[in-house]
Amino acid sequence: MTSMIERVAQAICLSKTCEGISCCQNPSQRGRLDCPVSDGGYNDAARAAIAVHKTALADDGLVIVPLVPTEAMIAVGRQEIGFVADAGSFEIMSKAAYQAMVGAVPGEDQ
Repeated sequence: MTSMIERVAQAICLSKTCEGISCCQNPSQRGRLDCPVSDGGYNDAARAAIAVHKTALADDGLVIVPLVPTEAMIAVGRQEIGFVADAGSFEIMSKAAYQAMVGAVPGEDQ
């Protein structure tokens, strides 16, 4: 899996070039030795872009969360609510509720 830094660095590289088909981010050019992304040339800019994005989200009261709750999230939810049903039922119900809430998040167009 490509890391977030690598993906953002690739996007920055692609946006900064005017090489068209010769761009090192073009699949046909992935073997190019002088690619600034493979040398980490855009990693600092990528880290900065990611940090600004996270700050902007936090300023709006938002965070990035997984589409499906992790086991740790379920365990904390169970502890917080004090739910007494068996663990399997709680896991099923909490995943369904969580996914319904994530699905109800307004999109860019709302």
